[in-house]
Amino acid sequence: EPDADFAAPPDWEYRDDTGHLVRTHHEETDRRSDPPAVDAAGRLTPPSAPAARFRDDREPAETPAQDERVPRRPPRRRTEPPPDEPPPPSRMLVLTITRCGDADRDRARMRRLHGYLTQYPGHDRFCFIVQGGNRGPARLDYPRHRIAINDDSLAYARSLLGDENVVIEDAEE
Repeated sequence: EPDADFAAPPDWEYRDDTGHLVRTHHEETDRRSDPPAVDAAGRLTPPSAPAARFRDDREPAETPAQDERVPRRPPRRRTEPPPDEPPPPSRMLVLTITRCGDADRDRARMRRLHGYLTQYPGHDRFCFIVQGGNRGPARLDYPRHRIAINDDSLAYARSLLGDENVVIEDAEE
């Protein structure tokens, strides 16, 4: 007696016009497939999610507890000095930018300076003073972006702004 779940292998047909082998459909296999599941609004319902699998063929009872798990990434190291050492006195780098008349060029210059300065994290702070044009001066502080004032950052700022527009002050905390 034939097996009820047996399905004949698909028939293949060669198409002369395209040169491809194409599977021919059987009415019998088309009738066996279940229609897609649809909800009350007429949308297709997704299939159910597969059951959770465990690596290394462990049983669920063998999984480590939440506090025993090893973190995937080591915790971020802080660059702060040990608590017994006082932090070095912070300084403020004041950068004066004279408007050139083109706001996009002024913004691009500030972005370049900001990006370069924040490459060197540290305890110092910086601010921009934008002046000139038909507006009054504006001061832009960045209290969350601490930098380290060094020779490279000073040389870069002086090359863009000039020596007289780069000033280091003692910062008031």
